[in-house]
Amino acid sequence: MFVRVKAVQSAGRTYQYLQIVENVRDEGRVRQRVIGNLGRLDELQASGDLERVITQMVEHCPSVRLIRAAAEGALAVESDLVWGPVLVFDRLWEELGLKQLLIEVGKRRRLQFNLERMVFAQVLQRFLEPGSDLRGSKWIRTVHEPSFGALRLEHFYRALDPLSVIT
Repeated sequence: MFVRVKAVQSAGRTYQYLQIVENVRDEGRVRQRVIGNLGRLDELQASGDLERVITQMVEHCPSVRLIRAAAEGALAVESDLVWGPVLVFDRLWEELGLKQLLIEVGKRRRLQFNLERMVFAQVLQRFLEPGSDLRGSKWIRTVHEPSFGALRLEHFYRALDPLSVIT
């Protein structure tokens, strides 16, 4: 369904009428069927009825209410960090046994940083936003993973060395 403005000529003047219309298939052809006539556009605007009807329709549509609330400043952005891929990838990481393996390697090496989270961050960054270690150290600030807060550029440089002993 959609709203259509229909122009009608009468007594040398053009009037615009507001209609709610839907497309229907009739004998293999698409035709427009009028669901309802709302009235003359100029009269609806002058009386405020158009705004009232739209406002009442919006009350029945949650997504439009959100857009309206955002426009009015009633919604506030708390964070623009990416979190979905981190959750999915973390689950796969754990199911594959990589998390436990890297935790054990990190304990044996007595590193000053969390090896498992560092390698996780590197692999995730290469998967989602390929780039250098420098770029990765900046990229981790754009995703929601609390453990990434302790990671630094030098950890990116040093993380793969301990993995050379895994065979």
